[in-house]
Amino acid sequence: MTSTRTDGYVPLRDYALLGDLRATALVAVDGSVDWLAVPGLDDPPVCAALLDPAEGGSIALAPSVPYRAQRR
Repeated sequence: MTSTRTDGYVPLRDYALLGDLRATALVAVDGSVDWLAVPGLDDPPVCAALLDPAEGGSIALAPSVPYRAQRR
């Protein structure tokens, strides 16, 4: 699965939700953590590129070699 960013945004369908019932992260198919609220859901986000790709911040997690992402 591949996705292209438009103006820094990924379509919402290209995100996966990861969480442990306290902290929650939205991870884009390209490996970017664009939303991360820790230690709880009601705390300010550490990464908020979902709302502002230029200033919101994100964490990039991706291999250094070509890859193809898939969700199940």
